[in-house]
Amino acid sequence: MKAALLTALGGALMAGIILVAARPVAAIAPATSAIGIQVPRDATGKSCPYGPSGLPECKIGQELTVRAVFTTSGSPGSSRLLLLTINGGPVHTASVSGGVADFKIRAAEVSPAGVATIVVSYPGSRLVTASRSMLYLRLLPVTLRVDTVPVTDGIPITFGGTTAVTRAGSVRFSVDRLGSYPMRACVDPKGKPLLCRPSDGTPGSNTRISFVRWSDEVFSGERVVEVRGDMTLQLGLSVSYRSSFEFHDGSGNIVPPDQIQALTVTGTAGIQCTSDPAVTTPCRYATYDNWWLESATAIKRAGFLEAVPRSWRVLDVRMAGSNVVTGGAQIFAPAPTGKPLKISLLLFDLGVQAQDALFGSAVGGKLDIVFPDGTVRTAALGGSSSQVLFPRLPRGDYTLNLHAGGIVPPTPVTLSRSQVAVVRVITYLDLAVGATLMLIVVAVLLWLGRRQQILAVANSLRARRAARRGLAPGAATAAAFDAPRREPRWRQLASARALFRAVRRNRPAKPGGSPAADAAPRVSEPVPATLAAAGRAARPSAGVGAAAPAPQTDAAAWTLEQEQAAVAPLTGHPAAATPPAAPPAAAQPAANTATRTGRRVADAAARAAARDAKRSGQAVCRRCHHAVPARARYCGVCGEPMPQAKPIA
Repeated sequence: MKAALLTALGGALMAGIILVAARPVAAIAPATSAIGIQVPRDATGKSCPYGPSGLPECKIGQELTVRAVFTTSGSPGSSRLLLLTINGGPVHTASVSGGVADFKIRAAEVSPAGVATIVVSYPGSRLVTASRSMLYLRLLPVTLRVDTVPVTDGIPITFGGTTAVTRAGSVRFSVDRLGSYPMRACVDPKGKPLLCRPSDGTPGSNTRISFVRWSDEVFSGERVVEVRGDMTLQLGLSVSYRSSFEFHDGSGNIVPPDQIQALTVTGTAGIQCTSDPAVTTPCRYATYDNWWLESATAIKRAGFLEAVPRSWRVLDVRMAGSNVVTGGAQIFAPAPTGKPLKISLLLFDLGVQAQDALFGSAVGGKLDIVFPDGTVRTAALGGSSSQVLFPRLPRGDYTLNLHAGGIVPPTPVTLSRSQVAVVRVITYLDLAVGATLMLIVVAVLLWLGRRQQILAVANSLRARRAARRGLAPGAATAAAFDAPRREPRWRQLASARALFRAVRRNRPAKPGGSPAADAAPRVSEPVPATLAAAGRAARPSAGVGAAAPAPQTDAAAWTLEQEQAAVAPLTGHPAAATPPAAPPAAAQPAANTATRTGRRVADAAARAAARDAKRSGQAVCRRCHHAVPARARYCGVCGEPMPQAKPIA
């Protein structure tokens, strides 16, 4: 029952709905839509400006933003999907929010150059009508700029199929479409490197330019450039100029190039150029003109190329085997003027004179001058006071060889300035004078050192001659050898004074002296020979008021008379008229020391006296070895000072 009731109610409800739906209603009109397109903006937000044609202009290769304004029945619409196309290309979609839809266009789609048509459309719906809007945009070509480093004109560069030549160090290419393009600089169409200007190297050109690199780490002259917008490339070059050299001396006179053996210059880049055939280097020349020297080149800095000038230094100029420049002192920079580069050489004048080594007179002969490299130049040297002049010689070490009468050693000369060299000649006259002086010196030295021996030999010869004349054999010779040695007069006088002072100090004390002095032991010694005259001169003469002389022993009297006879020639007093009596044996004088036997006897007596003095507690003279009292200041025999005389233990 309930089920049948529910089924009936459901059927009635469905019938009612069908009746309502089948009833006719009034039609609803759709809303009208409109689309407006604003001027595109670049990535920085700047709108493309309007050009002379009245259209906005933007360069190809830029990312653009196109904004479309969508309205429905005059009010901003929303939640609608808009479509955008450029020149019928790919379709971009954007959703409307707040009545605005922004379209992002990639840089690659903004190409080629020309007038582009931007179309924004809405397909429409049942409630909103479809709409469509168009905007014309002029797309400008991009520029590819190539700058030469260093700034150089006349460099041909090929981009794509277009070839242009640099002006003021730069060239520009207009690119209508983005993409990859071939570029060639300083190479031929087959890719072989060339000089950047084909005219370089010809007789009329003084400039040579070669490729170095690109600024974007490309080191080949032929390459591919990927154009994605405005861009600038730097072309690194090396600029060289034709150079020649001119040599001058210190006075500015030109030195012929044939006198120069080799020239070597070095640049700031480490390149060394030379004309020396013995040096192996890529930069070598046979003459001193047509040298290509680098003036400037390009080097890489942080993200760009920089032109760096090159300077050169004269390292070596070889002339006669010697370097005639100061290495690195002369600096120059190559220039396109073609004027020769002047190099100053160290050349000096050398004058040569020959003089007698002893007398200084001029000597003539044949002169050979040996140069530093071993070459020899010969000149005649006259006997007058004139000299031989060798002008403009390179600095260095020379050797002068003079062929003249006498001994002439080689004369070395170091030429570092203009000078006059003197060659000393030892002539035969100098040799004779020198030999004579040497003989005189030897004779004088023999006389001063061996005078006694010479006199003894002379006396022996005289004795032999006397023996041959009739004297007893050997008598004259013995007398000559046994002759006592006579001391000089000044030495005898000095000895007399010294002995006189010594005896006065060693004589007994006067009455009234100190008991200790009177008790001191004394030694009885003979009075020296020269003391008699000195003592006689010191004593007062006998007369009124004069005390009588004390009595003397026989030995003392004999010794005094002997001394008077010995000192008479020194003091001027005559000797005694009558010879003295023979002295006792105790007072006999010592043996003659002029002979070898006499010296041995004297030495034995001195040693015996020293032993006696040692036993008695006295001192011994260092000169004559006689005993001396302990407090004596002078020896009583020889007069030797005794400041260090000490009693012998």
